[in-house]
Amino acid sequence: LERREGVPTQYVFPLSPGARVEIHSVTSKAEINGLIAHVVSHEFVEGRTLKYTVFLPDLQKHVKVPATKLVPLSGLVDLTLRNTATQLSWKQTEKQCRFVSANGETFQYFIQFPLNFEFERKNHLRPKWPLIVWLHGAGGGSFFTQMRRTLTKHGMQYAADRFVVVSPQCTWKWNQPTHPWVLELVDCLRKASWVDHTRVYLSGVSMGGMGTWEIAHHGPDLFAAIAPVAAHHKAELRMSIAKKLRNVPILVMHSKIDTTCPLSPERALWMQLLTEGVQSLQVDVSSRLDHSEVFE
Repeated sequence: LERREGVPTQYVFPLSPGARVEIHSVTSKAEINGLIAHVVSHEFVEGRTLKYTVFLPDLQKHVKVPATKLVPLSGLVDLTLRNTATQLSWKQTEKQCRFVSANGETFQYFIQFPLNFEFERKNHLRPKWPLIVWLHGAGGGSFFTQMRRTLTKHGMQYAADRFVVVSPQCTWKWNQPTHPWVLELVDCLRKASWVDHTRVYLSGVSMGGMGTWEIAHHGPDLFAAIAPVAAHHKAELRMSIAKKLRNVPILVMHSKIDTTCPLSPERALWMQLLTEGVQSLQVDVSSRLDHSEVFE
């Protein structure tokens, strides 16, 4: 590979467990050619030949296949970098895409590329962009469709100009656990050539704020910082969240008059973070904005 493609061998790694692959050109088991499988494990046979054990959902069985008979598949099945928006427009600029998780389930997300994305890529002005992952509240939506009146705000324009913004369509309710597919999506996007993997930020409002706490604590190393907005959290996860996020910079936005996600339980989490020695915690609490207005 190093000789043919110019890729140093130290940058070549086996496929991770859960990776989606398509099987081809297996002469001894022709019936599995063309099937989609998930990587379970790998081994080197006689120190050289790489073989994978993969699981075939259609046949509900495991098989061993040489690496040369597998084509890796991305979970970003229909993402395209063409025809990206050059100005903000209500419900017109974000692309709605599908993501296929490791277990084969399909989920939806919206993605907004920076308004100057194609121009800057074409002219090599900026190779990578930071990524915001935004989790919506119980009413659904995306970062740029949270509230129509916010579309002209300076913060929205700033994000539209400078960030790739991804809004997963959450598949859980406010009182349910978050789903691991969002972390899989983030991990896929971090590997894209146009994403700065050192600047991936997670945020969300209300139910999405809860998701921000929970998802970040399941994958703290993925995020440069998090920002829960008008959030709540499950009390039984408080200790775990505080321990796992103590090294992640955190910005919290909340309201004293929030009756949907009251301040007091969230304050208990902030205090626990301080007890755990959190490295960076900034808390902004409004005395006049209600639950819905904090996002603005």
